[in-house]
Amino acid sequence: MLGVIAAGAGAGFWLDNKMTNRVPVFTLLGTVFSLVAIVVYLIRQGE
Repeated sequence: MLGVIAAGAGAGFWLDNKMTNRVPVFTLLGTVFSLVAIVVYLIRQGE
């Protein structure tokens, strides 16, 4: 799970640097998307 969060944050960080954003929007979005994906995965595993 930590790897998924790191991948989402890393991809967002890379994209923020490519677009020269002053606010790390894509880093935040990548992290939130990763967390949502993990929660969905854990819920489906419990069924």
